Amino acid sequence: MFSALISDVEKEEEAVLAKRFVANRQLFGFAYRLLQDEYFNNMPLRSGVLITGLTPTQKNCYRGKFSWDIDLLIIPFEDNDLVLSKILAVEIKVVRAKFSKQGKSPNDFGFSQASALKAHGFPYVAVAHFVVSDESPKESWRTVAVGQVTDAKNDRISDPIPVQADMLPSDLLARSMEDCSRIAATQILV
Repeated sequence: MFSALISDVEKEEEAVLAKRFVANRQLFGFAYRLLQDEYFNNMPLRSGVLITGLTPTQKNCYRGKFSWDIDLLIIPFEDNDLVLSKILAVEIKVVRAKFSKQGKSPNDFGFSQASALKAHGFPYVAVAHFVVSDESPKESWRTVAVGQVTDAKNDRISDPIPVQADMLPSDLLARSMEDCSRIAATQILV
């Protein structure tokens, strides 16, 4: 559970989306495992992560000043000890689009902030993009195949059936990934 201003929830502000992401423990765990696979799979008993949001960088970075916040700062712990060598700083960007104006990408993809965090000594950095959109008109929905998980341990699903679905969020995510790949190819994160 978390608190937020109603106006921030209605606007789907970045901080609210970050809190929702962290509050969804299964989704957060899935993402954290993707980013820290080796460490995640070997975490001992009595371990976990301390997560802070909107941490001002000037309180954390002493080798120079830059003035934005660290959107998520994830610090693993084992028993009573913080695992500083595995700190993960995450820069969040929100991709907002409407069906009528789909070409929008973030003004800044977050790579410059992630590079600065890495340069200032954070051992791990990541950029997360959250996609926020309205609903497409029903005539723009597409047919997709949907199956139900019948046996998760053996990766089995039911026979897929065709359904109509609004694919705008998926399309926006794919476009954002293409834009990020193009930009990342021109920037090297140290």
